[in-house]
Amino acid sequence: MRPRQTKKVLLILFTAVFASALLAGCSARTENVHFNSDFSLEISGAGSYSRANKIDKALSELENAISAALPGSDVGRVNAAPVGEPISVGEDFAYLYELCLYLYNQTPAFNPFIFPLVELWKFDPAGFTLSPQSIPTAEQINGLLPVCGADSFSFDPETRTVTKLKEGAKLDFGQSAKGYAADIAAGIAGGNEYVVNVGGTIRTNKKIKVAVTSPTGEGYAARFTLDNAAVATSGNYERCYIFEGVKYHHIIGPDGYPAGLNEGEPILSATVVGKEGALCDALSTLVFIEGAKSEALLKKLGYSALIITQNTYKVIGDIDFEILEPRQAA
Repeated sequence: MRPRQTKKVLLILFTAVFASALLAGCSARTENVHFNSDFSLEISGAGSYSRANKIDKALSELENAISAALPGSDVGRVNAAPVGEPISVGEDFAYLYELCLYLYNQTPAFNPFIFPLVELWKFDPAGFTLSPQSIPTAEQINGLLPVCGADSFSFDPETRTVTKLKEGAKLDFGQSAKGYAADIAAGIAGGNEYVVNVGGTIRTNKKIKVAVTSPTGEGYAARFTLDNAAVATSGNYERCYIFEGVKYHHIIGPDGYPAGLNEGEPILSATVVGKEGALCDALSTLVFIEGAKSEALLKKLGYSALIITQNTYKVIGDIDFEILEPRQAA
């Protein structure tokens, strides 16, 4: 059984509003597991139960379409396909491919094609372990880097087909899938008030208080008001292991190693707030790897970020983050 991923951002207020709506018979709550992560939804307004059921079903269908862990998904079929064979994919795959390719073209720090290295480090859903017997060698890493790029695939948007161009190439939308799932839920919720949480990526059309998990302790590093927007956090405390006294995490940088591995003050977590869950999810990975160098792209897209290291924090954008731990502004 694959270990369930922990939540990256914790919701903390707003239950009283939904409790009163529930008593009035126009609210629904649901919990499940999607993308091997906890999923929760609170929705109020006319037709809430019907919408909640539609959302739960839609997320199951989405997972079956784009999860790299499922051989029959579009991603699974593309990854298993021989070089040169066009594979037909659905609308969800096509949307995420083009979104991820756009970000990849902005900076290779965001790389959906790096999955062969994720597998090599045993951070993929099937291979993840808390007690590895070894870590990859430089020779193994360098051997895979040539297939971990956009030039390993071609995508035809007219026929909606993907063709693998290099043997051993694989892709994965894990950097944006949960955020996209939250966007799907938001679309189905329509005008109803909702808060959806997919593995810690949150989207809402309400104004709620959100706390950011501390990457160094058991409490919270910061809190802020999320107002009709989405939020996602990437951290080094998720899907990680310790080998010979060194901590390794699942966010792989362009050099093929966990991001920040040899830095004196590495980034521990990156939180991104903005309109769309998929972009928040993807950008949190990008910001975790690039740090302050991502500021221009964030401002271009209209998204905000909170970057946390052991001793410092940096805010990009106009979100008013209340810092709860003793750190200096970078």
